[in-house]
Amino acid sequence: MSDSKVEASDAATIPTMDEPKNKNGDATAASDQKETAADLNADQGNDAEEKEQREKQSGRNGPRTYENGMLKTSATAQYDNNNRNSKYDPSVLKTSDSPKEIRGQVEFYFSDSNLPTDNYMMTETKGPANKPISLKKIHAFGRMRRFQPYSAIVAALKESKFLNVTGEEGEEMVSRKVAYDPNTPVSKTEARSVYVKGFGDEEPSSQFDIEAFFAQFGTTNAVRLRRTPEKLFKGSVFVEWSDEETAQKFLAHDPKPMWKGKHALQIMSKTAYLEIKQKEIQDGTLQPSESWGPSRGRGRGWGRGFRNGNDRGRDKADRDPDDWKKRREEDRANGFKDDRNRHQRGRGRRDDRGPRNNDRNRERREKEEKSEVKDEVDKVDSDKKRAREDDDGGEQPAKKVDTKAEVATEAS
Repeated sequence: MSDSKVEASDAATIPTMDEPKNKNGDATAASDQKETAADLNADQGNDAEEKEQREKQSGRNGPRTYENGMLKTSATAQYDNNNRNSKYDPSVLKTSDSPKEIRGQVEFYFSDSNLPTDNYMMTETKGPANKPISLKKIHAFGRMRRFQPYSAIVAALKESKFLNVTGEEGEEMVSRKVAYDPNTPVSKTEARSVYVKGFGDEEPSSQFDIEAFFAQFGTTNAVRLRRTPEKLFKGSVFVEWSDEETAQKFLAHDPKPMWKGKHALQIMSKTAYLEIKQKEIQDGTLQPSESWGPSRGRGRGWGRGFRNGNDRGRDKADRDPDDWKKRREEDRANGFKDDRNRHQRGRGRRDDRGPRNNDRNRERREKEEKSEVKDEVDKVDSDKKRAREDDDGGEQPAKKVDTKAEVATEAS
């Protein structure tokens, strides 16, 4: 009997097709077989789900994702040619003569949301001077080429409540009805802006697809794809809404918006995002980004950290990678304060912090001192020369110098 029980137990664990049945063990064996099969199916199902999840996170069978389903970025920067890193391609847009679309695009170029960050438009309009721009130049912009014919653009802009169209037919000029005011507080823009992350890697139509995604929640002034210095898309955007109320409605939206209906998004106000990053910089967990000269291209100039080109041509390799940490410690020692006012520019902004005794300021002062010394020497030499000329009663013929001899002397 004992051997028989062992065989029955084994049969329950490993079901077979040819195992003989006994009257007393039929029900128990059948039940055990069903439970075992169900457990095996459940285990296989769990393994399959875990495998699928791992593959999603690794990007083997599609885009990489976080555990919550939010898309990751996986693109690698091409350092030999930054233009290859941006996939933006306005040629994917269809040809249109829509007056609404035409006005919306051209009004954006002249708007308060775009002018401060658009180097080309700011240079052409002279900002507050409100200098008119040739409509033909505007029509040559990448996103404007799809609007045809040219006469449809002229007709659409003549109906604009924001822009003026002047000039003869075929030579039209465009300007704002009310000039740009550079004194508009930045805080107003931040109050109606949000930060959203989780759009994955960039595609040629990403700019337009993301704009269309936010359009369903209200009117936007600008949707800016965030990029690395090499123009690689970070997978996140800053969205400026038409007003603060619309921004707050988007932040409070329930359920939270999903990218393409299935991918979670990280959403917060731009103010909250900046505060988090500022805290990370103060704690030393994040290295602040630095500008290495003005940005190139439309819409990316005059950005954060612009220093009138003073850093142009400098090599990052020449900088101390820990310099930012040293500056942070010096800031703390000099009364660093956790407020936004320390970013304000203009005279007197450092009066509560003391001098910033870092390498850059020291180098600048040394250069200025050398320049002043050189000016004084040149002035003294000039005065001596004039004195000799006055004493001699006129200019003396130039003395011939044996340059070869001088070169030989210097070489030795």
